[in-house]
Amino acid sequence: MRTLALFVPVAYLAHTRLRRAPQLWGLLVLTEWLPAGLVLVLLGGRSPLDALVGFGLAYGAFTSEFEIGYLANDLLAFR
Repeated sequence: MRTLALFVPVAYLAHTRLRRAPQLWGLLVLTEWLPAGLVLVLLGGRSPLDALVGFGLAYGAFTSEFEIGYLANDLLAFR
């Protein structure tokens, strides 16, 4: 995996966890992205575009922290 891809949110997750089980993408969309996006659109008090852009940015920041943990865990397990 190219080092630059490590700086893209969800890239490490997709490369290491979801690559072997592509059906998990559907599960991720149906159980995380869709419900959270609907809650923000319906209850957020903002336009749908603002809510979805805000969700994308917040999810990117949130998942980046998990990916740092995934990367650290994988590096420790490799050693």
